Amino acid sequence: MPPDPAGTGRDLRLLVFRLGALQFGVPAEQVAGLRGYGEAGAEPAVWFHALLGFPEAPRYRAPTAALVSRMGRSPAWVVLDAIDDLLEVELDAVRPFPALAEAHALRRGMWGILPGRGRMVLLVDLDQLLEAV
Repeated sequence: MPPDPAGTGRDLRLLVFRLGALQFGVPAEQVAGLRGYGEAGAEPAVWFHALLGFPEAPRYRAPTAALVSRMGRSPAWVVLDAIDDLLEVELDAVRPFPALAEAHALRRGMWGILPGRGRMVLLVDLDQLLEAV
């Protein structure tokens, strides 16, 4: 189920980042803050690729820790890579996954695809991904 973009009308603000050749977007309201990965005194963080179940760790080029707001639970830090943009898109531009891939994608916290801009952006619910942590 996609995050509720309450208060945004028909628009969705996405924090867009890359991990290897893939591009991801997370609802900006889920991210309460950003910091450089490995800053002194920082709390431990979970790696994004581990949350998605990547079989091996990809090479992170510009790791950044994002503080994720979680409904009814303590916030958590997740390491993202190569943050590209803060993008505002119309909710109508989001497409569902093809039927064959939809059940697997939803279990992995991916809830939609944003086509265009030369490549697709996979939309991810960080709060849902963190439920297993």
